[in-house]
Amino acid sequence: MNAIESRKSVRNFQQSPLRDSDIQKIQTYLNKPENRIGPHGNQIKLKLLLGSALNNNEKIATYGIIKNAQGYLLGSCINTAQAVFDFSFVFEGLILYLTESGIGTCWLGGTFKRQEILQYFPLNENEIIPAISPLGYAMDNKHFKERMMRQFIKADRRKSADQLFFCEDFTKPLTNQAEVYQQPLEYIRIAPSAKNNQPWRIVVSKDLSKVHFYILNKLQNEKAFACAQEILDIGIAYRHFVSGMAEQGIQGQLISDDPGIEMVNEMEYIGTWMGE
Repeated sequence: MNAIESRKSVRNFQQSPLRDSDIQKIQTYLNKPENRIGPHGNQIKLKLLLGSALNNNEKIATYGIIKNAQGYLLGSCINTAQAVFDFSFVFEGLILYLTESGIGTCWLGGTFKRQEILQYFPLNENEIIPAISPLGYAMDNKHFKERMMRQFIKADRRKSADQLFFCEDFTKPLTNQAEVYQQPLEYIRIAPSAKNNQPWRIVVSKDLSKVHFYILNKLQNEKAFACAQEILDIGIAYRHFVSGMAEQGIQGQLISDDPGIEMVNEMEYIGTWMGE
């Protein structure tokens, strides 16, 4: 099982501090420029904030949802849709790397104290903090508030493939004719999303050469978030997709090639993957 399949949101951590070897591993990853650049070329700012650096054991994740975090991953980008997309692509890459290393994480887009974070991670003009993640070693059990929250958002449920993936247009669910995309699309289907809304919708072109990415705008007016969460979600989905393609030795690029497909509901075209 790879990191995409094994990744779980962790909200209940052991009280053991991060090992020095793991801290060094994280810093080495963060220091590599190629790990901080998104598909649109935006450079993402990232920082590891250890729990020991917080003033008076200050908690920057709210509502008691996160227990015993031993540190936080912080990140920022300029406040544009493309930069937010790049942020989530980069941040999910880091999340998956930490999953492989046995370090627990959890995407937090709304339930954290942005003002308190600024003393540790100041922003430039027109920059935002789209999300953060607590860090630590996972406890075997989930605490009560976490269990209730996961039950409320139906965190373990995912929409079926025929609700998410299509061929040519949104009237034809994708079937087995696009075998090369089956595993990458499954990686999208199991990806995390805000409130488990799974806003991504994917259309494969008739000749199977292009994969078009769309979102449903369901949470765009949520005031707790610094940006549209669907943009973060589709960036995560795109990271999962390209990882799945890379497993097969297939590289591609993100382009703007809106096919003009008739869209339903409050849908928005985001971009197109095309193989190299």
